[in-house]
Amino acid sequence: MNNSGNEILKSAIGCEYDAEKLYRSLSEQVEDQEAKVILQKIADEELQHAQILEGLLEKSDENLIPSNVAINNKKAGPTQLPLASNASVEEVLHFAIEAEVEACETYSMLASIARTQEIKESLEELATMELGHKKQLEKLL
Repeated sequence: MNNSGNEILKSAIGCEYDAEKLYRSLSEQVEDQEAKVILQKIADEELQHAQILEGLLEKSDENLIPSNVAINNKKAGPTQLPLASNASVEEVLHFAIEAEVEACETYSMLASIARTQEIKESLEELATMELGHKKQLEKLL
């Protein structure tokens, strides 16, 4: 799948907002207080990710990453994977872990082709944060 660089970033923004909603919902479903705090923190960070990406897009009229980037139909967030509406918290956590890995890989790939050092560093930071989310979620299993 080839898209303009900015279209990929816009898709990632939507995925970050979806992730924020997922983690807020999960935090309301779990009973463990430590898990609630972790999930709420991750939700807050996903919202920050969307805002970082929106800020990058607002700064430039040109593509922040090259056009026609192939990303193999991956998205940077939880809308990529199917999940049943009656899924258990454990199933949702496994789903979220996979989504965080995909987000990390997507941001790392985009950072490697970013047009400026600022964009590269922002995307690398997002990739690192997504990997941190994965590790936090694994602790909840």
